[in-house]
Amino acid sequence: MSPKFSRIYKMVTSIFGSGASAPATSSALISYIRAEANALSRTVQNKLRDSISIKDFGAIGDGTTDDTTAISNALSAAAGRSLEIPCTDSYYKISNELTVADGTTIYGYGWTSRLKQTTATKNIFLLGNNCSVIGVRCSGDGVARNATDFTEENGIYATGKRNIVIERCIVDGWQSAGIQVRDCFNAQILNNFCYGNYYSFPGGTSVSSDIISYSGVAGGRIIISGNLCLSDNSQGIYVSPQQVDHDITIVNNICLTLDANWAEKASGSLNRRHGIIVSYGGGGNSGRITVAGNVCRNTLVGGIYSSGGASGQHALTITGNVCSLNGFSSTSDNTICGGITINGGVPALVLSNNVIHDFQGTTAAGVGGITYNGRSEEHTSELQSRSAIS
Repeated sequence: MSPKFSRIYKMVTSIFGSGASAPATSSALISYIRAEANALSRTVQNKLRDSISIKDFGAIGDGTTDDTTAISNALSAAAGRSLEIPCTDSYYKISNELTVADGTTIYGYGWTSRLKQTTATKNIFLLGNNCSVIGVRCSGDGVARNATDFTEENGIYATGKRNIVIERCIVDGWQSAGIQVRDCFNAQILNNFCYGNYYSFPGGTSVSSDIISYSGVAGGRIIISGNLCLSDNSQGIYVSPQQVDHDITIVNNICLTLDANWAEKASGSLNRRHGIIVSYGGGGNSGRITVAGNVCRNTLVGGIYSSGGASGQHALTITGNVCSLNGFSSTSDNTICGGITINGGVPALVLSNNVIHDFQGTTAAGVGGITYNGRSEEHTSELQSRSAIS
């Protein structure tokens, strides 16, 4: 190499690097600065490392390649930071569960940021503390069957964790639940789209739901708000604090049973029993639960159903809800049919300003638009007079 060419070569490689190290060296030498006032200069390499994508670790998203290892590696690298799920024309195939470290946020862009679990009995995400999942589509394998355990076959699952946010996700094709938080504290389940989840009996009980909050640990604070729960499973939203103190709000959700063509499912083929269940079998002192501003439509049994045992939850507010086309069941379930049905006592109850219409079940005494077991007919009539029933 001539001396002149050698000098040129050294100058070029000092700027752009050489061999395998060229990309990293080059990006480290190019500066980046935002246009706004007071912004500081940094390298392009530093800027690009602000976020991590599953594609950085080899995820393909063609619906054929198993992307489990690539996404697991990405989650490890993004622990305590944020991880992007880019859009894909197909889906990212998953064959095992993905453990999310404490403090991690996973984000996507809606319908086409799609992960699909292809192994029966597996969830997709197992969340840690202080985790968020935002704008990601989580699909099950799409095979109808009875799950054997409702801690399995959920799209997004957290157990015994704190400070969980699940927002603007799409969950479909699951046997247990699209979203389940179990024994968790400070969870927000907001503005999610749940559809095409299946009716099954995980653990021998009919808890298959679009959204589940279940807890045997006191101190839970749960917000379930703004969700579309459109599946034909056992219920849209299932909340069950098991005789422990909780503060829970269930507000502004739509629980409506649709078929595969996005039409209201015909009554003769309905599986969904209830729109919303609160404190099922909860027993005494299950805390304070507010159910407000929801629409619960097209169910076999009830729109809103509370069954808290002899003493029930400590305080229950049911107000401003619309329940319609409930009570199609002709089996023994018709004894609890109602637009709103409450079984068991409630020490402090507000039940007012609800709209119950097009109730389909029996009109026998104690069963109908609003049913309250364990209270006198006079009190039941008083409760009904505060709501519109047609």
